[in-house]
Amino acid sequence: QKRLRTGVRAKRPRVLNARGWALAYTLVLLVVATSRGWAADPLATPFVTADLGAELRAIAVTEDASKIAAVGSTGFSVEGHQAGLLTVWDGVGSERWSVTNPGAILCVGWTRSGDMLAFGADDGFAQLYLRDGSNRRWPAAEAPVLACAFSADGTRLLTGGADHVIRVWDVASGAAVGEMLGHSGPVFALCVSRDGQQVASGGADG
Repeated sequence: QKRLRTGVRAKRPRVLNARGWALAYTLVLLVVATSRGWAADPLATPFVTADLGAELRAIAVTEDASKIAAVGSTGFSVEGHQAGLLTVWDGVGSERWSVTNPGAILCVGWTRSGDMLAFGADDGFAQLYLRDGSNRRWPAAEAPVLACAFSADGTRLLTGGADHVIRVWDVASGAAVGEMLGHSGPVFALCVSRDGQQVASGGADG
């Protein structure tokens, strides 16, 4: 299969550290559960294995399990930040494309349709990728972006950062359309309900 690259992969041995491999194995079991049902033995041979070639920070799988995204940091320094790496595989483990980022990539998420993907990085930037290959990058926080999630209809992107703020972005224009306050510590997790009416967040403040 032809592999599409939209960036340059860092040249280093494709070996995950113990923490990264443990997360990658969790990704493997998630794909098994999604595509084969919970009858599969969780200790059985993984259905899909994939090597990010970097310290893995987050994973995301489309609802139909046709695409898997993994993000992390390469260990190389760019402008004072750890360089980041995003790789996307298909549902059977074949790499489709990858990109590097000036900052370590800390979170990643898909729209429900799988047409858009977004990530946040430790340099405070968020980046959005569309099915047509276009992308947009913008400053999303004054601190590392630690969590991201799309609204149910894909028209909004939520980001949570080390600055304790959840921000809401209009996907079409890239404009900030709202903020959610209340956390007294970094925001590490975000989730939007399927009906789009509720947002759940988790942070260092407990």
